Amino acid sequence: PGISIATPDLALNHFVNGFLPHQVVAGRLFGRCAFYQCSGAYGFRDQLQDAAACLLIDPELTKEQILRCCAAQFPEGDVLHWWHDLPGGVRGVRTTFSDDLVWLPLVVCDYLKATGDESILSIPVAYCEGEPLGPGEQERYQRVHASAMKEEVFFHCVRAIEHACNLGDKGIPKIGCGDWNDGFSNIGTQGKGQSVWLGMFLAIVFDRFAPILEARGDSYRASVFRGNAENLRGSIDQNCWDGGWYLRAFFDDGTPVGSRENSECRIDLLAQSFSVFCGMPDNARVMESLDAARKRLVDDRGQIIKLFTPPFDQSTNNPGYIKAYPIGIRENGGQYTHGAIWFAMAMLEAGRTDEGYRLLSYLNPAGRCTDAGLAQAFKTEPYYMPADIYTHRNCYGHGGWSIYTGAAGWYYRAVVETLLGIRFCGDHLEVFPRLPEGWTRFSAQVRRSGYEIELEVMKTGVESITVDGTPAGKIPLDGKNHNVLLTF
Repeated sequence: PGISIATPDLALNHFVNGFLPHQVVAGRLFGRCAFYQCSGAYGFRDQLQDAAACLLIDPELTKEQILRCCAAQFPEGDVLHWWHDLPGGVRGVRTTFSDDLVWLPLVVCDYLKATGDESILSIPVAYCEGEPLGPGEQERYQRVHASAMKEEVFFHCVRAIEHACNLGDKGIPKIGCGDWNDGFSNIGTQGKGQSVWLGMFLAIVFDRFAPILEARGDSYRASVFRGNAENLRGSIDQNCWDGGWYLRAFFDDGTPVGSRENSECRIDLLAQSFSVFCGMPDNARVMESLDAARKRLVDDRGQIIKLFTPPFDQSTNNPGYIKAYPIGIRENGGQYTHGAIWFAMAMLEAGRTDEGYRLLSYLNPAGRCTDAGLAQAFKTEPYYMPADIYTHRNCYGHGGWSIYTGAAGWYYRAVVETLLGIRFCGDHLEVFPRLPEGWTRFSAQVRRSGYEIELEVMKTGVESITVDGTPAGKIPLDGKNHNVLLTF
């Protein structure tokens, strides 16, 4: 199973058709291990994102990981940040990370859209039980056991969303001991720090889960979820716009992160990208924020997309363990590839296709290694997506932490779903390409167990779908082989 592509970009074809899906499945889901991290643990947010990419490869892997993560959720709604399933039982870390649990309903939404398999919502899964965190306690490694209480996957999702909606005085979620950026571990230690990015992310999940609630007969809660999404966007517009881009977070004392007022971390990539994904209402601001990120965070010569700039070094407020990294290393002002891919996707979704494709080209290790200077600086495998590329002056362009990175799954989705526009939708395949200037066609072979679809896509200026030589309204996924010509 999987997808093979043939585009004008040979380096992209080689990478996507070969090692990239292998990296997702073997490295991230099965091994959970690499030269740079030998843990073998399941990460709640980590493997859920990898499993979402597996909707393009094998949806059963996605379903299995969803159920596994439901079993790592506490009845209170929070989850294990990571865990080992050991012979003596499950041991893991219970934390106040604010975003982990939100990935569960998001990936369930992805699964439902791709497969149409609504039966997953009714599968009962036991929660896990363990010692709760005490007042002011940020994390604890502990043994947990299965609870006698079981609920359907649907209710696991609802508990996660409602637990995550813990808002501060800015009208956005509290950050806890970190959000997607684990290194922001000190921003909210007093329980008042807030995450702008998480507000955008949560708005997406509220919007996407509302139709599921309606389908289950809970129109009241669906209305509340939609209202919550609008309120989050409104609060971000009112309180988190810095005059040229969106802020990233607020410390416990209200000091902003990602502001022009900051000497360090003046602009952060994530909030600018997610302003597109969550549909922030002021499109002029969204475009201005993308311009600001493109200008300040992308090095075209070195083909590097920084997570933020400048790195943390001497600032008074301590954001957390991110500051322990040398400047320009990993999250501390280097390229954190996971986030860089989101920026490329945001450019594509915003209609800036040439810019988005160029950024995807920068991120492709196979393409990077066709340039002698970049390859010599990179010093990393040309066939694995790296988690990082350093911007420290003594190792500029050096790749790090390859193989075991969630960037692999997101790059696969960025190319297949966002650039080429290929998405599974239950009983049919959607194709809505966002091709750069100069691309007039591409082809793809879409394989599922027992059947294949040969897809040819051409830019002609006329929209049409032909299945096996006959005009059709959609591309069927009916278990039969088909030859499809799509023009747009």
